Amino acid sequence: MDGRVGIDTFEVRRLHDPAIRAMMARVSMRVDDALGRSAPPLTQARVRVRLRNGSTLERDAYDARGYPDRPATPAEVDAKFTACATRRLAPDRAAEALASLRRRDELSDVGELASVLVGRS
Repeated sequence: MDGRVGIDTFEVRRLHDPAIRAMMARVSMRVDDALGRSAPPLTQARVRVRLRNGSTLERDAYDARGYPDRPATPAEVDAKFTACATRRLAPDRAAEALASLRRRDELSDVGELASVLVGRS
């Protein structure tokens, strides 16, 4: 619906969006036994879309982003952290927390990071 999936995608308020409600009614999910059971969960999918004209489009998707075989880039990890952190922290605090996490091995005390996360300097 949004062209992306983020933490806000799963907010309860989104369930009341009429466009999402309409799409939910048209989507079904089921286990496809033809996909390999040896792969980690959620790393394989088969998507099938039936168009209004009756034709069907189908595509397999493998190796979900963020798994060992397809790790997220540092920029993607930073963006995900920031999106999550700014739900509770001001943007400048989230940036400070990310900077502290990047230099976690240099911190003399984990309390430095905790102070940023709870809003104390």
